[in-house]
Amino acid sequence: PSEEAAVNLRHRSNVVQTHGNTALDAVLDMNETTSPSTGNPYAVVLLHRFEFLTNRPLVEQTLRTLADETPVPCRFFVDEFAKETLADLLPTLTETIAVTGKLPHEQFVELLRHAEFIVTDSGGTQAEAALLGTPTLVHRRA
Repeated sequence: PSEEAAVNLRHRSNVVQTHGNTALDAVLDMNETTSPSTGNPYAVVLLHRFEFLTNRPLVEQTLRTLADETPVPCRFFVDEFAKETLADLLPTLTETIAVTGKLPHEQFVELLRHAEFIVTDSGGTQAEAALLGTPTLVHRRA
C-alpha cells in the first residue's frame, strides 16, 4: 500500500503490517505444507496476458516448445478467456500439459513452492517465485 494508505490504517486495530508488497506478505504469512498430492515432478505454466493469447503464432510456438522440450509435465493454468482462445490447441498437448483452472491462492502458492520451475508472463507470479526460490522463466517482451 501507499504511504497515504498506511497512515490511514495506523489507528485501526488488527491491521497487518506490511513490508510494501501485500502479495509477498501473503506468501510470507503462509505456513509451508507438504508437497502437492501428485508427488511427481512438474512445472507450472501461467501465460494469460492478452497480448500473448491474441498472438496465435506465438501461442502455438510456445506450447509446442513446452510440450517438446520440458523435462517434466506442465500444469498449465488458464482462465475462461484462455480456455476459449486455446480450445483447439490444448487437447493436442494433454500428454505433457495438463490444463487447470484457477486455484485458491494458498493452493497456487504451494504448487509454485514445489514446482521444478515456472514459466509465466505475470509480474506477480514472478515476484512470488523469486521469494520461494523456484526457478522462473518470464515469457514477456516488456
